[in-house]
Amino acid sequence: MKKTCRVQTLASESGCSVDYCPGCDAFHVKVGFATLNFNPEGFAVLAATLGAALARFQGQRRREAQEGVQEGPGGGVFH
Repeated sequence: MKKTCRVQTLASESGCSVDYCPGCDAFHVKVGFATLNFNPEGFAVLAATLGAALARFQGQRRREAQEGVQEGPGGGVFH
C-alpha cells in the first residue's frame, strides 16, 4: 500500500480488515500483521472461495450435529 493511498475500509472484525484503494484499484486484506493485496478480479475469486469454504464447513457441522457426531478429547471423532 502506497503512502498516498486513500483507502476505504469496507469491513473490519477481530484483527481482520478489508480496505479498498480507488487510486491503486486494489483491495488490501489484512489478517493480523499480514497484508495481501488483490486486484478486483483476484479479490472476487478469494471472496467466492472463502464463501464456498465457509458454507461447506457450516453444512458439515450441521450434518454432524444432526447425526450425533461429537468431537472427543484430542480432536478425535466418535458417535
